[in-house]
Amino acid sequence: MLDLTEDETGALASLLSRTIDGDRYPLSPRIQMLKAILAKIRPGPLRKPLPPLKRYEPPTCHGGQETWQTAVVLQTASGALASFGSSEVPR
Repeated sequence: MLDLTEDETGALASLLSRTIDGDRYPLSPRIQMLKAILAKIRPGPLRKPLPPLKRYEPPTCHGGQETWQTAVVLQTASGALASFGSSEVPR
């Protein structure tokens, strides 16, 4: 383990940051290694955990008694549009 002073650690961290930021290939193995070294020298703040995902229900009509029916729009051979409810779609 290196025994560095605060000034030496700051100088090393600054050099690593400039090298990482100025590199043309940020996903190269060399830069990934330098990022790992920088994280050991100057660890970043811990992140708060994300909130739980919200669960969304499909929309309802009439106070939840019936659900919306999907509509299907088909274009006929003549170019006209025909609309059908989900239970009326021709097969």
